Amino acid sequence: MRIVRAVCIFTCLYLFVFPCFSQEHLTLQKEAEASFYKDDYDNALLVGESALNMAELSVGKAHFDYADILCDVAVYNAYTQNFEKAIAQMEEAIELFKKIGGDQSKELSEAESNYGTVLYIAGDYIKAEQHLIKGTEMTKAFHGAVSKDYAISPGNLALVQETGMRKYADAEKNLLLSKSILDKLNLQDSVDYAVMLNNLGSVYQSMGDYLKAEQFYKDAAKADRKNGRDKGLAYTTYYQNFGTLYMNMGRYDDAKAMMQKDLQEKKRLAGEESSEYAAALNNLAELYSNLGNY
Repeated sequence: MRIVRAVCIFTCLYLFVFPCFSQEHLTLQKEAEASFYKDDYDNALLVGESALNMAELSVGKAHFDYADILCDVAVYNAYTQNFEKAIAQMEEAIELFKKIGGDQSKELSEAESNYGTVLYIAGDYIKAEQHLIKGTEMTKAFHGAVSKDYAISPGNLALVQETGMRKYADAEKNLLLSKSILDKLNLQDSVDYAVMLNNLGSVYQSMGDYLKAEQFYKDAAKADRKNGRDKGLAYTTYYQNFGTLYMNMGRYDDAKAMMQKDLQEKKRLAGEESSEYAAALNNLAELYSNLGNY
């Protein structure tokens, strides 16, 4: 069994809507996006595919709307484990953006970043890093060095570098860059700021700096509680991460308390058949195994 620690993708996946004369496919696109941000990935995919078909009929494939929705649907496919289809759709979307807007456009920079995220979810970390680096550079050029869009990009790049490639120093550098930009923008109350703090905690835990990891986890949890984000499934990330951290530190009673709380909340919020509950159960079983309690 493997201990599972949670790091989080920043909220700013680029799911945008372009104006055009026919609005039906845009309405469906917004509906799919709303489902995605509620973690209802199956419905997001179902509605997104309807939006894509409608866009093809309404405006054709040589239009920003079609390419943009195709990019969204690729992300939905990645989140529902349809990796081969997701990658093919992202590659098609990128080529469409190049044909429509050239090799340097805001839309292409967003597609490159989303492609990196898709590849990360699919487990192709080397290519994911390459596309996220390209997307980060293009995002900085289009949005500026002090912008939320740019702040998110090095944060997602760090996610790949830590969890996929074990390039902890690079991940730390990029997350601290993200933090500094969000600080300058006074976005300490945003979801992305809490995600960044959590992921810094994860990096320091991976580097063996447990005290610093604990402080960043505490700061992240505090930020979410302060802004009323402590009621849903996402907040259980902190129980999970504190549990694995305290296990690493040899604080087994604390680890057990956190892992039991994580299991309880995952059961309540996601159900016993969910992958989240299975991961929590695995972590608790691993703790008991390490303690010789078989």
